[in-house]
Amino acid sequence: GWVLRWGNAYAEIERSNAGQPIALYHLRRARMTPRHDRRGRLYYEYQNSQRDVTVLAPRDVFHVRGPTYDGVTSYRLWEVGRLLFEYSRAVETFGASYFANGAHLGEIFETDKPLDDKQWQRLEEQLDSQHGGPGAANDYMILENGLKFKTIAQSPEVSQFIQTRQFLVEEVCRFTGVPPHKIAHLLRSTFNNIEEQNIDFKNDTLIPWATPIQQEIALKLIGRGGRMDAEFDLDWISEGSILDVAEADAKRATHGILDRDEIRQKRGFNKRG
Repeated sequence: GWVLRWGNAYAEIERSNAGQPIALYHLRRARMTPRHDRRGRLYYEYQNSQRDVTVLAPRDVFHVRGPTYDGVTSYRLWEVGRLLFEYSRAVETFGASYFANGAHLGEIFETDKPLDDKQWQRLEEQLDSQHGGPGAANDYMILENGLKFKTIAQSPEVSQFIQTRQFLVEEVCRFTGVPPHKIAHLLRSTFNNIEEQNIDFKNDTLIPWATPIQQEIALKLIGRGGRMDAEFDLDWISEGSILDVAEADAKRATHGILDRDEIRQKRGFNKRG
């Protein structure tokens, strides 16, 4: 969550006396400052709540970063799309205000006759009590003293309010790399293309984020030259129907890619032996 929003995520690695990692402690991004010494070696300065500064070696900092200009820290991803999200928020705020108020902005009453205080008060009470809120948006209204109703602004339908909201959903998905069907935007989704979209989502969105996390785990938590490795299992995202999965497993077993026990373990079953 931190790296997706702010571009950088930090955690201090606690090690045992033998140097093995035993715990990770989250460090706030705003209090962390990566620096280089005179020889160009990287180190981290972390300021705690008492404003005391602790110097941490790179091997003791679990650092996941997003796209970066200098190779050390990532820029804030949400700032890149700030205008897009501000525009989306403005549209949502307008829609909430429009439907909550009920009495449409940009609509006026006009008359050639002056209204006294009682008539003004009665008109305001009628608007608030009978026509305020979404439930009374289309209720009838009695006009007196020569009052005429006039609309001076286009309705949301005319100004393509709904189409604008749908377009902004797709714009946000485009920026984040998340396919629309993942957030229940199914206007252009079919059973045939969702599977292909899931494959693209895994290859183009998840793997670029999973790879640096895997590399950081392998480098600082497992170590080089060991028997263990770190890898996210993302195959389930792009798997098809039950029949497709069964056929793929049968081919893996036939060609010796996986044995039956490995396939059973992958599917959550115990080994036969």
